[in-house]
Amino acid sequence: MVNGFIKNNIIEKKDKDIYIHGLKYGVFMILNIISIIIIGILFNMLLESIIFILAYSPLRSYAGGYHADTILNCYIFSIALTIIAMISIKHIPPLNYTILFLTIVSAGLVFLLAPVESINKPLSKEERKQYKNIARIMCAIEIVIVVIFLIFNINSIALTISISLFVLALMLLFGKV
Repeated sequence: MVNGFIKNNIIEKKDKDIYIHGLKYGVFMILNIISIIIIGILFNMLLESIIFILAYSPLRSYAGGYHADTILNCYIFSIALTIIAMISIKHIPPLNYTILFLTIVSAGLVFLLAPVESINKPLSKEERKQYKNIARIMCAIEIVIVVIFLIFNINSIALTISISLFVLALMLLFGKV
């Protein structure tokens, strides 16, 4: 595909490696999303798997955390985390105090630690400040959403978002080690 872009003068040959990397990452992201949806279907938790990825992924982009050394290891780790999250959502009682406790502890870690850089993506001082602010705003929005779901007694969704925050907090801790 990239060679076709070069042949048709859509991109320059010197940018070939950048486009190959971007395409690999894009295919990986699509495969990851499809896999998470399949896991949701297999666990009879499609809605929860979609909410999990919607709550987790955008915040993870700015908060950072642990990164596997290869795309394959990243994929395996992501699938394992998703399975653990679905099992947790299924088996943790969706009680208000449990959800609030998980949310507060997890959000506290996000506020304290984010962003956690990886070797592959070092951040400048300005980027660190920007990522920290964005991560905190996104985290605060998720806290508000959890509280709204609790007010309306939709605890299963609140728990799903809370678990996504908890998984993110673990990724931040693992990234610091």
